[in-house]
Amino acid sequence: MGGCGGAAAPAATPPIGHQASARTTTAAATNELLELGDPAAEVVLDYWFDYECPFCRQLGPTIAAMAERYGDRVRIRLRPYPLRQHPRGRAAAIATEAARRQGRGIELYRTLMAGELPDDDGVRAAAARLGLDLPRFDADRRDAATREVIDASIADGDRVPLEGVPTLVLDGTVLDALDEAGLAAALEARLAR
Repeated sequence: MGGCGGAAAPAATPPIGHQASARTTTAAATNELLELGDPAAEVVLDYWFDYECPFCRQLGPTIAAMAERYGDRVRIRLRPYPLRQHPRGRAAAIATEAARRQGRGIELYRTLMAGELPDDDGVRAAAARLGLDLPRFDADRRDAATREVIDASIADGDRVPLEGVPTLVLDGTVLDALDEAGLAAALEARLAR
């Protein structure tokens, strides 16, 4: 599987399989991340993605399968890293954070990753189908604090540093496995420690 790179990511990056240079905790410290699995699990997988990246969209089912298979032992943090060349990816990340504030962030994330990324009207329609309070949803999308959560996630990704998206970081180590078998093997090895 390939990946998307862009202006949001740094130009010089160590090879994949390296130790991340910083723990990815800025947004996590304020509990403002979408998560799958057990929030108390000691094993943490950070999934850095951009809603407009076709490779991230292809990896989505693998992330869902890992959450289903290891959800009682692994915490999967969904880390938006919208690239500058993907303005709808940033808008989708902001919309998902607005939905998270109403307890429906995971549902909107799944909806937006499932098909072609809709325009703003389509995102709003998806939010309505999920039963979100639309005036609150719209206000939260305009709220500077919502954008700060996305900016904090990007800053965390810059500190890893990310070569592009999708990127998986398992307990501080950037993985080169971006398929289900490779990711399952990495998780199994980490859980066996």
